[in-house]
Amino acid sequence: MDFSQLDYNELPNNIVGFYGYMGGAWNLDALKILIERVIPEVHKKKPDTILKVTGTNIPKEIR
Repeated sequence: MDFSQLDYNELPNNIVGFYGYMGGAWNLDALKILIERVIPEVHKKKPDTILKVTGTNIPKEIR
């Protein structure tokens, strides 16, 4: 993933949200990618970014 073209200083705040039904493997897979790949890249440019995960059936290890 190439995040080099994004200007993180223009983001309105430091919160990234993820909302979904966590009973489906597709959303858990997407959340795993967000946590493992995307958020670390965002933190390089904007280290105060917070990930907020909301939805139903969120596993205890994510809460």
